[in-house]
Amino acid sequence: MDEIEKTREQQIAELRKAQETLRDREQSFIELLTYSEVSYFIYYPAQHRYEAPLMPEAINQVPVVMENYPQAFMDYTELSPEHRKLYQEMINRIDCGEQEAECTVRFKYQGARLWFKVHLRNRLDEKGKPIKAYGYAVNVDRLMEAETALETERLRMSTTTGSDVLAVSCFSVSKDTNIKINNDSNINYQTISLLDEKLRKEAEEIDPRILRQKVETLTVLFSAAREIPDEQQRKRFLKICSHVGMADAFARGEREIIQEYRRKVEDEVIWVKTRTALLPEPKTGDILAFYYTTNINEQKLKQEILDNLVDEYLDFATYLDLKTNLVRLIKSTPGTMVLPPPLGDYDTINAENIPIYVHLEDREKCFKEFAVDYIKAQLVKEPAFSIYYRLIDPAKPLEECHYMRMLVSYLNSEQRYMVFSRTDITEQVKAEEERNRALEAAVRKAEKANAAKTNFLSRMSHDIRTPLNGILGMAGLAMDEDMSSQARDYVAKIEHSGQFLLSLVNDILDMSKVESGKMELHPEHYSYPELEQYIEAVIKPLCAAKDIQFIVNNIFTQYTVMVDKVRLNQIIFNLLSNAVKFTPKGGKVWLEFKNHQVRGDTLCFDMVIRDSGIGMGEEFQHKMFEPFEQEYTEANAKRAGSGLGLSIVKSLVDLMGGTINVQSAKGKGTAVTICFCFKIAPNVETKPIKEETVVALTGKHILVVEDNAINAEIVLRLLQKKGANGVVATEGSNAVKQYADAEQYHFDAILMDVQMPVMDGLEATRRIRAMNRPDAKSVPIIAMTANAYAEDVDDCLKAGMNAHIAKPINVVEMFRTLGRFVK
Repeated sequence: MDEIEKTREQQIAELRKAQETLRDREQSFIELLTYSEVSYFIYYPAQHRYEAPLMPEAINQVPVVMENYPQAFMDYTELSPEHRKLYQEMINRIDCGEQEAECTVRFKYQGARLWFKVHLRNRLDEKGKPIKAYGYAVNVDRLMEAETALETERLRMSTTTGSDVLAVSCFSVSKDTNIKINNDSNINYQTISLLDEKLRKEAEEIDPRILRQKVETLTVLFSAAREIPDEQQRKRFLKICSHVGMADAFARGEREIIQEYRRKVEDEVIWVKTRTALLPEPKTGDILAFYYTTNINEQKLKQEILDNLVDEYLDFATYLDLKTNLVRLIKSTPGTMVLPPPLGDYDTINAENIPIYVHLEDREKCFKEFAVDYIKAQLVKEPAFSIYYRLIDPAKPLEECHYMRMLVSYLNSEQRYMVFSRTDITEQVKAEEERNRALEAAVRKAEKANAAKTNFLSRMSHDIRTPLNGILGMAGLAMDEDMSSQARDYVAKIEHSGQFLLSLVNDILDMSKVESGKMELHPEHYSYPELEQYIEAVIKPLCAAKDIQFIVNNIFTQYTVMVDKVRLNQIIFNLLSNAVKFTPKGGKVWLEFKNHQVRGDTLCFDMVIRDSGIGMGEEFQHKMFEPFEQEYTEANAKRAGSGLGLSIVKSLVDLMGGTINVQSAKGKGTAVTICFCFKIAPNVETKPIKEETVVALTGKHILVVEDNAINAEIVLRLLQKKGANGVVATEGSNAVKQYADAEQYHFDAILMDVQMPVMDGLEATRRIRAMNRPDAKSVPIIAMTANAYAEDVDDCLKAGMNAHIAKPINVVEMFRTLGRFVK
């Protein structure tokens, strides 16, 4: 008995639990119905009664019970006659015992008409007569709107025509298929486009999923994209018009996308607009994309022209219809002189206005350049063509003319219309003329000043070098004579002072070249044996004279480089002579080459010159490269110098493309580091440098052309010491006569001064070379002159001389040069 009672209690508990679950589900169902857009109702055919026990919240004001159904309901919802008929037919089918029936109609509810789909399912008795029908009505407004929108879009696609329509197409984004393509004539759709590696790479960068589209849709996408030349526009097109891009846009809620870009159409690149409409297919839910591509090139170009015409200085703008030859005024500024009529014949307007209003000097030019054929020819070369001319007021003087600029271009690619826009540029022209006059005056003044400076320096150089040649020459000769030790000391000091004066003249000339921009480099082969020889011959004696230890490390060994060796040697000499000058006796001077790097055909290295000398103060280091700057201290007060050496070094380093850095401290010496990069000379075999041997001049006949008696005496004395016979000609014409009167091949060489009275050395050389005798072309003529500029050297060589020696004469160089040419 207990067992039966226990079982009964369990059954009661299970029943209560089932009832509770049923109530929960009923409540959930009621909640669902209340907040849905579906209403449920019951229809009793025999009574024509309607009951709606549960109504959605959105339409809860509809009566829950209604007699005389469906007429009362149709009256309540104000169905249109057409929809009343549909609704009544549905009820009739239910009344006749059909299993189910439905219709879609528009009800009016609270002033708004809503689309509803109504469905009824019959419950029949055993005889097949309807007892009641269970019905539901669902709001299908969005569905109907979608169907209407889709139908409208399909109608638009089928009716979109016109000359500006380039493409109309429809694709199923969801199914990745082409539905309709209506622009085969504008794009050649070929699967070969899928092999375009550039497009595939761009698509991969945008979204790898693009390349997983079906072949048929990807072919259309790539074929269209290939016609877009601009990379950014093409990438945007791929991103937007791919099915991946369309699906993402639809998911973001975008239903219309418009893009403008330039595309090839019939061998021409034009502006087009693609409008894309994204719509769902109501029945299947598929996303459909409708594409409309139209030609907007003319609108774009018109807008571009109008934008360009927004100019406060514009007088007027017109356009010419080349088919009708009519000109129409489209924009003008009040007060503009000589306006064309609002509409008129182009040729007639020109024929009437040019003779009256164009400056006489410009009329022929205007008739030529305003001719349509001439303008067409210019627009073939460039997109816009400017005509410059002057307009006059017949009642005013010609000087009061206005300067005009007429800009001409085609309106668009059809080249049917030409756009003319005129601007008065009188103020700009007059301002430019004034600037040019001021600039020309400044240039003339600068050129005059520079010429005066150059002429002054040239004359001063010549006038200083000439007596300096006498001083140094006579001092040199005197040193070979017997004299007391005190007299020899005096002569040595004269020679030392003369050499200092010569270096000062050379430095000033170099600075003049740097400042005037006339310093030029003349690269030539320079090998390490040559550099070693220069260091051995020039630098080591300087160090030995002061008992300074000179250390050289790592010259650029096997490489022969292209460099102006004279200027490179000048840099090395200036820096090393400074190092020697400011290093006490017994000190050290280093010349090191570091960090060699070969970069292709270029050798880069650091050249370091350092010493254990007195060093420089920090303040002086900030201005050490400025001309004439010197640091005066008690220790170096007696050391002479021009203060130009470092300035010249810095200018030469800059000219060679190098950099210079200085580290120095008082009492700790100085280190100068220069970074150079020189071209390596190709296919140059490095050969050892042989000492030049001086050819014996005994018995040789040398013609010395020199107007300065002291300089002539010095040269004759030097030649005499070598056993040569020297003859003096005091100026150029005298030299020409002496050479002409002499027997052929009598003179073995000519030492020719340049700046002389009556006839200069250049003219004398040209006349000797022009003589009709065999030795005139071959006799060595060597310039020996105080004209020491680079252009002076060039002038001598162009006149026919073989070499150039600058005064004051370097005796060794003079005999070495003679030795090169005298046989």
